[in-house]
Amino acid sequence: MRDQETVEIGLRGALTGHLVLSTLHTNDAITSALRLLDMGAAGFLVGSSLRAIVAQRLVRRVCEHCVIDYSLTGQEKLWLNHLVNDNVETLQFKQGKGCQSCHYTGYKGRIGVFELLEMNEAMMAALKKDDTEAFTQHAKANPTFRPLALAAFDYAKQGVTSVEEVLRLVETVDVVGQS
Repeated sequence: MRDQETVEIGLRGALTGHLVLSTLHTNDAITSALRLLDMGAAGFLVGSSLRAIVAQRLVRRVCEHCVIDYSLTGQEKLWLNHLVNDNVETLQFKQGKGCQSCHYTGYKGRIGVFELLEMNEAMMAALKKDDTEAFTQHAKANPTFRPLALAAFDYAKQGVTSVEEVLRLVETVDVVGQS
């Protein structure tokens, strides 16, 4: 959705019971709803029509052929401890050393990282009132909401991607929604 007219057509279609799937260029799920308001959509339309938002990003996969253990730097420990609000010292991470198979990058392929924001009554009510601050707070407090950064961190703990990729993703999104 790129303009107000398209947004309103989509929202009105959803309001009449149609399943509307669309793309929107934002960094995460929470800012997607706010972007619709920024584009001029009426808050009551957004709050009444929106049911869920899926944000997605791609991170590079560690190459299976040259994977090695990785020890965190001091700065990475600080970042990750802040990200997960826990001690990451005991976790084991992986990275690619670089080989012919991955063209000496340490990565081969990509994997999707997803964030699902299911709307609840409090979020819908906040949108209907154009209260972006309350919407953001309710969204972050939603127990089913798992931010992109934490989903990427899960992949790093499993050795699917590197800490470098998690930190690259974190640079572009609101870290765990912390204010």
